[in-house]
Amino acid sequence: MHNEGKGAKYTRGRGPVSLVFSHEFSTKEEAMRTEYWFKRLPRTKKERIIAKELNIVDLTAKELC
Repeated sequence: MHNEGKGAKYTRGRGPVSLVFSHEFSTKEEAMRTEYWFKRLPRTKKERIIAKELNIVDLTAKELC
């Protein structure tokens, strides 16, 4: 969708994009809280999560509680 120019305004002119990580959450609130937490991480830690060197579920459980 984003690669076709039909996505959000932010991604419309920033293509092509590719999905590098996804995770299912039990609630929308949990997903949004985790997204906010993830965006605040340093780039190196994000890259390690994407490369599956770190487990996002374990990290969020420790840091969000």
